[in-house]
Amino acid sequence: MGFNKWITKKGITGKIAREVGDWYCARQRANPHMAPMQIADMLIIKNSPGGDRRMDCTVSLLRLVDALVDQAQAGGLIGRKSLEIRMIEREVIKEELQKKGVPDEVI
Repeated sequence: MGFNKWITKKGITGKIAREVGDWYCARQRANPHMAPMQIADMLIIKNSPGGDRRMDCTVSLLRLVDALVDQAQAGGLIGRKSLEIRMIEREVIKEELQKKGVPDEVI
């Protein structure tokens, strides 16, 4: 693992991905009758930047984490990122969500 990926895992991107993964798993345990897409949809509606608005019609926790990281960036916490860093972030988000047990169909 290169330095950029390591620092991305340890930084805000990895932390937000792990938090979203924890939220998903907690909701799944509380609502075992719900389909994975329904749980993901519920989290996206509740936690997407901008309130109850849907980010778009695609249910994806990766997109939710990406939007939350972008919101932190807009707040001045993170500087502008290159395409390479954005790709590493998406890879880290996917890996962290998978480690938490989030199904691939909603990542």
